[in-house]
Amino acid sequence: MSGQDPNAEKNSMNLLWIVGGIFVTSLLIWYFLGYWLKYAFIQWRLMQTQMLTFFGADLEHVEYMLSQITPNDLNAELALYISDELAWWLLVPFLAIMALLSLILWKGHVVMRFRKTYDMKKLAEQEVATWPVIAPIIKLDLIKEDLEKGPWAMAMNPIQFGRRYRLLEVERMPDKSAAWREGTDFIATVKKDVAHRVFSAQLGALFEGPARLPKYTRALFAIFAARMNHDSKPARALIDQLALTAAKGEIDYTGMTALLKKHYNTRVVQTVLKNHAYVYTVMATMLLLARTDGVQATADFLWLKPVDRRLWLMLNCVGRQVCFPEIAGPYAHWIAEKQLGRPLFVPKIEQAIIAYETTVANTIYVPTEEELQVLEGEREATEEEKRTPSTEELLLGDD
Repeated sequence: MSGQDPNAEKNSMNLLWIVGGIFVTSLLIWYFLGYWLKYAFIQWRLMQTQMLTFFGADLEHVEYMLSQITPNDLNAELALYISDELAWWLLVPFLAIMALLSLILWKGHVVMRFRKTYDMKKLAEQEVATWPVIAPIIKLDLIKEDLEKGPWAMAMNPIQFGRRYRLLEVERMPDKSAAWREGTDFIATVKKDVAHRVFSAQLGALFEGPARLPKYTRALFAIFAARMNHDSKPARALIDQLALTAAKGEIDYTGMTALLKKHYNTRVVQTVLKNHAYVYTVMATMLLLARTDGVQATADFLWLKPVDRRLWLMLNCVGRQVCFPEIAGPYAHWIAEKQLGRPLFVPKIEQAIIAYETTVANTIYVPTEEELQVLEGEREATEEEKRTPSTEELLLGDD
């Protein structure tokens, strides 16, 4: 029939060939190796009988029989008799072995080993001994924290940043079907002079040596310097110490000074200091080179975020393709210093402004209620100005 599978008959024949092949192979093995198979059976059963007899089983007659017969004497009836005689005696050790294996399997099964249920808080409390860097947030419920406010707020997006620092000028776009009429879409443009001041101010202080740094920055400087020189263990110990003590409310900087003195005058550290002018750009390159010793995630010093948000964001952006607008100024300056290979004391933040303008221009802008009110007020003022005659018009009157 047309609906019948054409491969069904072929598959059935393949199965028959497989069964036939197994049967023929078994016959050939028995024909050529039958004697040795019988010999192996006799020796195997004799060994079992001797073992059971040693432990007190009444199997002397079976042992005698096995020691006397030859492979030529063994037939199916005799083999069945010997197996039946041994079966009851082998049952006990077999069951004992199976019970032991079942117990091992039961104890070792993943479901039996993991019988506790944890929520994120309990799991974190248990794992803090293994991962001390998570200690600062153990007692916090970050899920309930406001994403846009407070010390743990996420980085602002370009539009939020522009509104915060009043970098944007919002205009209503003309109607696409009639250019003389205002449309319903809006466009935001960047106030370059204001943006230049904001991004320049982000650069912060010049680097004037570790002694002028805040303690937390100095501690990170020491850690990065150690890792740049592949002194990993003391650096790891100080990282864990800072995290654990930050969780208690007061950071312990013990060991920081010794670690800093050990590595401050090394060639790799001094090269960094010769190539950068500002604290943020120095710290960014220090972190970048610290990673030559292995992974150095900013999550290792998560306690820094509520202490110095801008420094943490700067370090968090090291290795990214783009940066957050909150540190766009120092990030652009850092890239310029790396490209030129020397410190720049005058802010080089033009690329940050260009990048910010590009981002804003490619964003569909949705104004806030406050911005809409301002635009409406400006529109009404413009219309009122058009309706009010000028002094010249009042004096000359209508022609």
